[in-house]
Amino acid sequence: MTSHTDHGFVDLDPSTAAPAARAILEATRAELGFLPSVVAKMAVSPALYSAFRSAAAAFDATSLGLVERETVVLVAAREIGCDVCVTMHRGILARAGHEALAKAIVAREPLPDARLAVLADFTVELLRARGDVAEGPWSAFLAAGFTREQALEIVLGLGAYTMSTYANRLTGGTLRASSSTRAEQMPSRS
Repeated sequence: MTSHTDHGFVDLDPSTAAPAARAILEATRAELGFLPSVVAKMAVSPALYSAFRSAAAAFDATSLGLVERETVVLVAAREIGCDVCVTMHRGILARAGHEALAKAIVAREPLPDARLAVLADFTVELLRARGDVAEGPWSAFLAAGFTREQALEIVLGLGAYTMSTYANRLTGGTLRASSSTRAEQMPSRS
């Protein structure tokens, strides 16, 4: 579902990028060992990239556990239609030992865990209703043992990952190494 419209975004090249973007590109390459196209495109706006990373870090520090957070993010990515995000967060859940959960979320099948099913349904309702959650999903959320604080933490997560999913769809970024990275890795033709 990622956009197939070419909006003219290109992967930034660390050697020619503005200093703020260059710092993002170099830090990402140092952290991951390569520069994904999604970052090389998002870094066109260092402010957006920094805001996303800060919001994602804040979401990671909430009372929600890893599997709960990834359930929220994968549901949001599926609902928004960001193939890159679906692939990435499905992989995170799989590496955490929850491949069946990830598969069910992506396929819109019943989830293997009732509490996480309530969380997924609440996330869909929160997105659909733009925060004005109906009484049924709200009551189910609380009855499943989630708190009002966690409801707002989910809003934080959705804010963070709306930035990245929208940016990925707009720019057409992928998880492949950026074109500038691939060029650096090509042997010279001397």
